[in-house]
Amino acid sequence: MGQIIIKRSSEWYNKYRKINLYIDNIKVDSIVDGELKTYEIEDGSHILKAKIDWCGSNKLTIDTNASEVHVNLKANHKISFLFQIVGILTFISILLAQSKENNLAGNDLKYVAFVIIPLFVIVLYHLFIGRNKYLILQEIKPLEK
Repeated sequence: MGQIIIKRSSEWYNKYRKINLYIDNIKVDSIVDGELKTYEIEDGSHILKAKIDWCGSNKLTIDTNASEVHVNLKANHKISFLFQIVGILTFISILLAQSKENNLAGNDLKYVAFVIIPLFVIVLYHLFIGRNKYLILQEIKPLEK
């Protein structure tokens, strides 16, 4: 029997959200922020995946032959940063809309559209194409002696 040891990084962005863990497309457990979990599995090749809401991770193929496999689970910080930028741009678009006394006619509309259209594209990307890039599973190789 082999072991999979999964360490979830502590992050403020997903701090209060559980991440579901799947081994060979079967849900085995959930993991919370900063937690370390160990699973006994049969020797051989297995596919590990993590999911949170509608988003997920890469599929990580692991090979256990009566040994331990260490895996790190974390959020994709590029996407987290992108969501922060989206929030800032939304705030700026609201300020632009309010700065002209709620007049969105003519040239003012192009400033709001300049912000809203990229936000819409970003949301569509993460809903359909990039939804399995939100989390990152990485196998941690042991140090050689």
